[in-house]
Amino acid sequence: ETKSLENTQAWFPAHLSPDGSKVAFVSDKKISIFDSKTEVIKDYSVNLQFYPQGYAGQDRGSTPPVSWLKDSKDLVFTNKNPGTFIGTYINTNFYLLNLDTSSVTELTNSNTPKVLPLAFGDRLFFKKFTEINYRAGQEPYTFKYHLSYLDFNNPLTERDILEDDQETGISAIVPTPDKNKLLYTRASRLGIPQTVSETNLLDINSGAKETLPMGFSIILGWLDKETFIYSNLSANTLYSYNLTTKSVKTLLTGIKTR
Repeated sequence: ETKSLENTQAWFPAHLSPDGSKVAFVSDKKISIFDSKTEVIKDYSVNLQFYPQGYAGQDRGSTPPVSWLKDSKDLVFTNKNPGTFIGTYINTNFYLLNLDTSSVTELTNSNTPKVLPLAFGDRLFFKKFTEINYRAGQEPYTFKYHLSYLDFNNPLTERDILEDDQETGISAIVPTPDKNKLLYTRASRLGIPQTVSETNLLDINSGAKETLPMGFSIILGWLDKETFIYSNLSANTLYSYNLTTKSVKTLLTGIKTR
């Protein structure tokens, strides 16, 4: 029997849990969880009004507001703070939803726009914006990016681990398997001369940064604890890079893309 979500207006693509047993669908009023083992759909009313009615839809698709924890029983979601606009930015905070008890725990309470929550181990990584200088009708805005994280065992305590300015964009935040470092890509924003194009390895504890030799890349995941797989921007070649030996290996070429 096919299950129906006809009463759920999903704003984002479905999110599969780490154990593969559940799928989360996000709308403006609730989070719906489909359990593939029981074939039951359960709704959690969290009043997730991340974007108010009429707000620019382009940002809805670029900022997925949920992230599963590894136990597949907890889910981080993003909610806006009522009435807190800075131009087209919305101040947001993260919350933890437990699927067994339906309890909600506040994880952050800072009055800043935050996006891209990524739960990994005992930590939640995310990107946030500060020092936003909004000038109505004038572009570009000026602001600063931060890569930040918090420990689930010590919520409401954010730690900034990297700062950048509005000239560049930070994306593809991928923790290393030991959780002590972050891979991230960084490039000049559209409309700005492309002077920055890089993939970096950041030590979370010391703040030390190493720029890797592949330039801006599409990070696909980890082959083992020392080796990650990535593709070039045209996505027609796959490579691996070993952090210990600092060696690049071509895995696959001639991939046809549209």
